[in-house]
Amino acid sequence: MANSYQVRLFNKAEGIDQTVEVPEDSYILETAEEQGMELPYSCRQGICSTCTVMMGVTGISDRISIKSKAVKMAIEQDINSALKRSAIVDVDRIQVESENNKVVLRGDVRSFAARDEAERIARSEPGVYSVDNHLGVNWSSIVE
Repeated sequence: MANSYQVRLFNKAEGIDQTVEVPEDSYILETAEEQGMELPYSCRQGICSTCTVMMGVTGISDRISIKSKAVKMAIEQDINSALKRSAIVDVDRIQVESENNKVVLRGDVRSFAARDEAERIARSEPGVYSVDNHLGVNWSSIVE
């Protein structure tokens, strides 16, 4: 069974915004015309250059999971490494957990500045969309 691709043709100047299904080993232009799209002459000749191509995965079937435990572990390790480099955060008192692009910080820190810094570090990690900061400020740990 040959693969096919959903291709969105978009050109604001020409008023084109349509998605076509293109079989593997087929030309996008020919398939679009076969499916009834009216394209400007310059598109048919390939000389316009106003359309751009963006390639990438937009959907996956067969219930394949993109996110893996390796990604989860990498996010947690990267955040822990960044916390270790911070001058005001005591990384040994913080637990970092990640799941589905969400990070949860637990534990305690010595100041509100350290709490904010830990959250900033977690938010700056690529792939993190939200952070739940459950860090408590433990003033008594300053005296230890």
